[in-house]
Amino acid sequence: MKGEIENAKNDFIAAAKRAHTSGMQTGNGGNISVRVGNQELMAVKASGVSFGESATDTIAVTDLDGKIIEGNLKPTREIVLHSALYREFAHLGAVVHTHSPYSIAWSFTGRDIPLITKHAQLKMTCPVPVIDVETPEVTKDHLPMILDLLRNNPGIQAFVLKGHGIVATGNSAVLAEQLAELVEETAKICWLDAIGRNIGIIK
Repeated sequence: MKGEIENAKNDFIAAAKRAHTSGMQTGNGGNISVRVGNQELMAVKASGVSFGESATDTIAVTDLDGKIIEGNLKPTREIVLHSALYREFAHLGAVVHTHSPYSIAWSFTGRDIPLITKHAQLKMTCPVPVIDVETPEVTKDHLPMILDLLRNNPGIQAFVLKGHGIVATGNSAVLAEQLAELVEETAKICWLDAIGRNIGIIK
């Protein structure tokens, strides 16, 4: 198990550093988790730690109930969402959540993010849904709505919490983070397209 935990932490750190360097997540917000092997354990971001500060001793290892197995830091309060996704979808290897501005701004339209670019159409199979969650974090009361959406639409790999940010999934944290970057890029282009049409330079 020690080797699996080390692998999960290394994947976590690589994704966190990439998200921090690219500006996908500033400050100490956002969170990442990585499933530990095929076990019901995850390496998860500790509360209050920034992506840029991620290191092996700033990552908590918990079971899917949130009980700390390794580490001394309190795990992110978003552990409810991460745990539920791993319980429901055995194929998921990682979850990345970022407070990326263009995606959050688009979420206030209440519309899914359309696959406006050829690249987005190549990498994703359907528009990125926006889910309205009223609280600062996902609670157990929100889980049925989220899980039902994902069960009924297996092509969805990422979604945006309204006013909160992107949740991207993948086989690894690095792949999930790259997907989050694509969602943010697509949202940015959607805004530029909308502005261009509004001022009349795009017909």
